[in-house]
Amino acid sequence: MKYKYLVFALFFASGISGLMYEVVWLRMLTRITGVTIHATATVLAAFMAGLALGSFILGNYVDRRRDALRLYAQLEFFVAVSALLVPVLLAASVPVYRYVYQLSGEAVLTSAMARGAISFVFLLIPTTIMGGTLPVLTSCLVRRDFLFGRNFSILYGLNTLGAVLGVVLSGFVTIGTFGEWATIYIGVAINMVVAAIAYSVYVMDRKIREVPVTDKHTSDIRTKTISPYTDGVRTVVLVAFCISGFTALAYEVIWTRQLILFLMTSIYAFSGMLAIFLTGIALGSLSMTRMADRRLVSCSASGPHYYGS
Repeated sequence: MKYKYLVFALFFASGISGLMYEVVWLRMLTRITGVTIHATATVLAAFMAGLALGSFILGNYVDRRRDALRLYAQLEFFVAVSALLVPVLLAASVPVYRYVYQLSGEAVLTSAMARGAISFVFLLIPTTIMGGTLPVLTSCLVRRDFLFGRNFSILYGLNTLGAVLGVVLSGFVTIGTFGEWATIYIGVAINMVVAAIAYSVYVMDRKIREVPVTDKHTSDIRTKTISPYTDGVRTVVLVAFCISGFTALAYEVIWTRQLILFLMTSIYAFSGMLAIFLTGIALGSLSMTRMADRRLVSCSASGPHYYGS
């Protein structure tokens, strides 16, 4: 049980660093693009695209491994390294933007598209790594108690609560008090500590890696379907979920623009919007923990069997 609580605490901490980076990146991109709404759209698009891409890639990969916690430690380390590189890459790309602007005959639209595309690619690197952490930790915990829905919702909710704290700290405290680079260093320190603790726990818990691949519990969790619905129904649900994500991000951009009119500062507007938005997401996710996996219909010596989550 202590193992699970420690994993929850680690993911809460990693949520703090992730959103500290996002707020700093917005501030940096605002100076580069010169338009707050363009910077906001680029950062949000890159962040969400990276989370989706990383989740998809690692989600298809992690179930083939029995060292999920070690993999998580490695991901946290690479998040820290890539977060240090992003500001350097953004600064180094400024001459490229100027060249594109001159080459296009000082076309504002072309220059803006170039800035957005290049910045998007740079930000996609760390955010994709971040996106892989949720499926990795979910797989790690599901191997222990087979409660997919509960573990996923708690991990997602706690990580999002950490993100709220990261937004508040960076947007309202650390950037103004210590500066952008100091805020990045704080985020990097959090990632490094999380990586070190995760790896240490993995080393002390080697027995989990010694469970044979042919173990009945492991076989059950890999072969049983957690949904009673057909592939067609699940596809419709995923499409609907995709559409809801599209509208949610549109709201974020619009609300940020509206808050700027009241707060008169883009960082405060962006930070305030994100803090409220993420708090709602976290509360919604955590409130579902008691409902997730409630359709557990049997539990025998071979482990639990699911027909819905």
